[in-house]
Amino acid sequence: MKRRLLLVLALILTLSLGGCWGKVEVDQLGFVLAIGIDPGRSPGTYDVTYQMGLPKASQGGGGSNLDNMTLTVQARSMRESVQKVYNIASRRPFVGTVKVIVLGEDLAKEGVNRIIDFFQRYYEFRRTVFLVLAQGKASDLLDVQTQHEKMPALSLQGFMQEAGSTSTFPVTRLGHYLTVLGSGIEAPVIPVANPLKSGQEGVRYQAKTPGQAEEVHVGGAGVLNGDKLVSILTEEETRGYMWLQNEVKHRSITAELPGHNGQYFASARIITTHTAFRLEPDVNGGYSLHYTITGKWDLDEFYGPQKRLTPSEWLTTTAPVVNKAFTQVIQQECEAALRKSRELKLDFLGIGRIIEEQNPAYWKEIRNHWQATLPDFPVTVHIRIAPENAGSSFAPPTNPPGTGQD
Repeated sequence: MKRRLLLVLALILTLSLGGCWGKVEVDQLGFVLAIGIDPGRSPGTYDVTYQMGLPKASQGGGGSNLDNMTLTVQARSMRESVQKVYNIASRRPFVGTVKVIVLGEDLAKEGVNRIIDFFQRYYEFRRTVFLVLAQGKASDLLDVQTQHEKMPALSLQGFMQEAGSTSTFPVTRLGHYLTVLGSGIEAPVIPVANPLKSGQEGVRYQAKTPGQAEEVHVGGAGVLNGDKLVSILTEEETRGYMWLQNEVKHRSITAELPGHNGQYFASARIITTHTAFRLEPDVNGGYSLHYTITGKWDLDEFYGPQKRLTPSEWLTTTAPVVNKAFTQVIQQECEAALRKSRELKLDFLGIGRIIEEQNPAYWKEIRNHWQATLPDFPVTVHIRIAPENAGSSFAPPTNPPGTGQD
């Protein structure tokens, strides 16, 4: 009986408690979704852009329960910028919800480690936060009012989470950047994003405000020497980087067919792929690295001669031509990435890491002069892809003889 009485008293005391000490109500918080950093207008300062979702009263019929609040403050440090935001927004900026850190192009050229120090040191930040390099200012990217009314922070997060569906740009998280930087072998690579106006990059849309960027584009990648941006890869070089890193999951590929002055082409989806690499001794007493890329593709579009083909004709005449054209495109992309690495004398492809893994003794011999060795280090790339499916038809729509196009 006494034990039951004590249990009842304990339950009553539990119910009477007011909650956790130092608790903060949700409507007193500003959930920070993205932080962008640019050099400040005054020497020794930064322009720090905070994109926050402010909780609002729930409304019937669904819809977002966050209001967008984006503001830029000038501060000497990241901690000072947090305090300034609090003083302006009357909300405590909660950075545990940050999805993306956007580094402005000019900041990246000066060096980002001083800023990154705050993100790796402060306990609320997660190592899984995405890093993005803004082509231009980080503030301009986060200030974009997208047509679908989604905050740029959420758009960028979506791009990174679904990157495998296109495999045309790398994904870099804070933890990965710190690991690569700490290795002292590989040059860090960060995906590039920019505001997209109607008419740019071959994209047109009905802008609410003519001349203003109302979409966000992700493509290309920035290469850093230590913590300083030294080059932005073209989209071709970036695709080659993705192949050589074994980061291609699914992507589309288009190739011109030879002998027709660019009038005939084919498009396909890469459905499976794998990149293997091996280090082998060469005749000169050194070593060379060999990449082998294998994969399967499904044909989605074929613009070629107006001729009906049987399955046998497709497999023996057309498929080999198309496969060779796709092979050449992949080869060119990989060669473009290798040329850029040699030109920069920066190992952003991680060749040194492969050597260290496969032959530690040889790596010890060349490590101290790897930057000078890299441009002449022999590397080969072999492409072995094949068709998996020609689609629902082996031939394009064909006119009767003597009608329409030949």
